[in-house]
Amino acid sequence: MLVNIGVLNLPDNKRYMDQWDETNINEFYEHVIHSHRILTKCDFMTRDMLQAVLYHHEKYDGSGYPRNISGKQIPLLSRIIYIADLYAFYTIRKEYNSLRAVSTICQEHLNEVDMEIFFTLSKRLFDYFTGQKFRTRDSDSLMGKIITFDQGTGNTIYDQSNVNVYIEQENKSVIPMSLNTFSNKNIEFL
Repeated sequence: MLVNIGVLNLPDNKRYMDQWDETNINEFYEHVIHSHRILTKCDFMTRDMLQAVLYHHEKYDGSGYPRNISGKQIPLLSRIIYIADLYAFYTIRKEYNSLRAVSTICQEHLNEVDMEIFFTLSKRLFDYFTGQKFRTRDSDSLMGKIITFDQGTGNTIYDQSNVNVYIEQENKSVIPMSLNTFSNKNIEFL
């Protein structure tokens, strides 16, 4: 992503966060400042876009960088980019499908994201996958079509135990399955 272009100012062997130790991790965090400086030279970048680049690693709970700001203090574009960055991180890995990425963000990063934006992403993905045919490549070899998603008995989509996927199997029977269970299967969408 263009927002991370500043990592090019870091040593070749230190372009990922896990390549740094705690004593010098702040050098890695400076990539957002490098990105901001590089992109200020681009005529197409607006002030809001540049601000989004600078703060795209801020987390809703205040644990991000470079300024540790939280909640609505973080520019809207930065909050969107942070979720997109997480989503891309998980979906680039072959073992993570889009639904598993949503499930993982819920389980591991929910306090870090703007829930309204995350809810919108989740809803759009659920809408996209409704009607999709799939098969699993694990031992239970399930094949069918996603009929719908619901929020179960809970009142919030963020409680993954309440989100169900309704699947129409080849024999036309419909079965519910928790999103966690479904998304952790080795799914191939057809």
